[in-house]
Amino acid sequence: MRLFDGRLFTRDFLLEGIQETSAWAELNADEVERLRRDAKTTMEALAARKNPNEAQTEDDLVYPLLEMVEWSDREVQPNASVKARLDVPDALLFPDATAKTVAGGLDAWDRFQHGQCIVEAKRWGRALDRETRGRKGEEGTPSSQILRYLRRVEERTRGKLRWGLLTNGRVWRLYFHGAVSIAEDFLEIDLGKVLSIPGCDFDLLDKRPEMFADDHAWRDHVFRLFVLLFGRNAFLPNEQSESFHQLALREGKRWEAKVARTLSDKVFDEVFP
Repeated sequence: MRLFDGRLFTRDFLLEGIQETSAWAELNADEVERLRRDAKTTMEALAARKNPNEAQTEDDLVYPLLEMVEWSDREVQPNASVKARLDVPDALLFPDATAKTVAGGLDAWDRFQHGQCIVEAKRWGRALDRETRGRKGEEGTPSSQILRYLRRVEERTRGKLRWGLLTNGRVWRLYFHGAVSIAEDFLEIDLGKVLSIPGCDFDLLDKRPEMFADDHAWRDHVFRLFVLLFGRNAFLPNEQSESFHQLALREGKRWEAKVARTLSDKVFDEVFP
């Protein structure tokens, strides 16, 4: 498990290109540090409990963290199925109180069209890509579950809602239904490692990029990624009707091409002139 992983946004953009965006520049250093302290305190309290269950993880960690990144309006246990409770994510996040109020006057399965993102939360530390055998209430694979919900919600909203968030409290994943491979092209951040929670230590896969002076700077960068990319504002359209996520997907491709050109120039100009 890495500090951050996934192929939804290109690595070069997440390490370098994102620092050139106005959204990154607008992150207030004091506010980010306050969020880090609050998030660390909240996560440490949950991690110190003996075997916290799913409900405890949701109430005491997941929803407080979401509120820290400005997700104030949500509906819990929304039902995307018409005749039965077959597709019920843990929460539907709304862009604001007005959208939540409007949605409240509709049938349950129609409320998703006013949301921005669905959330599926599991107990602290639960594996996200495999089934927990022999544990009641943990049948199925969490990652397959969020993908099923996303398919249903994308159909229900005719493509208007395409984002999903999956977490076990420690690891946070962002899924996009429009990705080339929805199952593999997600963004994953291990907040346990980012916030130095006991028992969440670095491993061999967490080699720090050379551009960061030390592990503190590396953790600080990834925490900013979490605040920016999992925060409410990244989902909202700007004056040009483009969300920050859409900008990140577009700019990521440009940075990928830029790095490829730079590498090609280096090879042919310096290695094989």
